[in-house]
Amino acid sequence: MKGAAMGGGAVIASGATASAMALAGAPWWAITVVAAVLAVISATVVLASVLIPQDSQHRLEWWRDRRTHQAAMRRHARRGTASAGRS
Repeated sequence: MKGAAMGGGAVIASGATASAMALAGAPWWAITVVAAVLAVISATVVLASVLIPQDSQHRLEWWRDRRTHQAAMRRHARRGTASAGRS
């Protein structure tokens, strides 16, 4: 799985960063904050790689569906604000 490998690298980087900060004498709360931020970034990368299709054809369909949905939502929002002014 390609996404797991990407997330694994970020987890290793967060561990290395936390270790370096601990050796440098950083306070425990700073190490915790940095590790938490890097863990969230890692999880976001893995989640995005899992949810967004990797096959070229499927990715094209996904983006087309997304644009169609956004256009429909914009039309619906404009219709709602235009009818609100008429009441």
